[in-house]
This record gives sequence, structure tokens and C-alpha cells, in this order.
Amino acid sequence: MSIDSIDDANSCCKQQVIWARSGARNANPDAEDSDVYEACRAAGIHNQIVACPDGYDTRVGEQGSLLSGGEKQRVALAQTILKNTKLILMDEATAALDTCTEQHILQSLGKFTPGCTVVIVANRLSTIMHADKIMVIHGGRVAESGTHQQLLKMSSHYASLWFSQSMQPPH
Repeated sequence: MSIDSIDDANSCCKQQVIWARSGARNANPDAEDSDVYEACRAAGIHNQIVACPDGYDTRVGEQGSLLSGGEKQRVALAQTILKNTKLILMDEATAALDTCTEQHILQSLGKFTPGCTVVIVANRLSTIMHADKIMVIHGGRVAESGTHQQLLKMSSHYASLWFSQSMQPPH
């Protein structure tokens, strides 16, 4: 299996994103415009893109329009959705987004990627609380795993972090 075939079969959405043009079109040049728009709507970036003078053809980066960190992440998420792979890796992909936008995007991601495995690396635990399975890495090893509710009931490291981040007292 070549690196290119692995890359073609998977999507990776990282916290820092670099691309030459706006719009999810970069992830799948053969995509229909309607698919691009739908992916951008799911990622919550469509309205910002169409508001630009050149819409989806707006150049971004050093030679073009500058986007905020959250806008860059939403374009990267749209690209990830549009690539349509069976595995998506998200490394702090929603860190620059507010919690409400993040939850909308995560719900949309589930609708647009049925049957897809999504691996999310996140420090903000609200990002992963609805995951089918949460794995807590501590000291380079899987220290505990389960659903959000299971881990909270275990008085686990996850529970301690959750209550610290949510500022709720343990039950």
C-alpha cells in the first residue's frame, strides 16, 4: 500500500490549515458545485464564502483574503466532508470555534459521513462527549475508555478533567 493510496482513503483535519483557495473544492476537484455548497453549509462556512466578492473562487492566504482561525477550520472541515472517506482524523479541528458552532458542525459531520469512522483528538472534552467511544491517553498509553457517561461514573481521570472543564461538582 502506497502513501498516496493511504492519503486517498483517509481525511485529516488539523488545527492549522494551509490551502491556496477558499472553498472545499480543493479536497475534491471533481465534486459538483452542489456538493461543495452542502459540505460548506455543514461546516458552517458557506455564508462567509458567498459573501466574498469572488465567492468560492476567492483566493486566500498571503496573496489573498485572510480568514480567521475559526473560518480556516470550517473550510478544512468542509474539505474533509467533501473528500468522502471511510476514516476521518480530526486533530484539534474545532479548537478555534465556539462551543455552539462546534456542536452544530459535529452534528452535521455525523449526518454527512454515515458509516465513517471519525477519530477526534481534543483537549476540550465537550468536543468528544457524544462519541461512541472515548479513549483517554495518559503517559503515552490508553489509561481508560468508555462512553462519556461510563467514564463519569468511574470517577476516572476523564471525570476529573470533565468536572474541572465544566466547573460542575462531581456527583
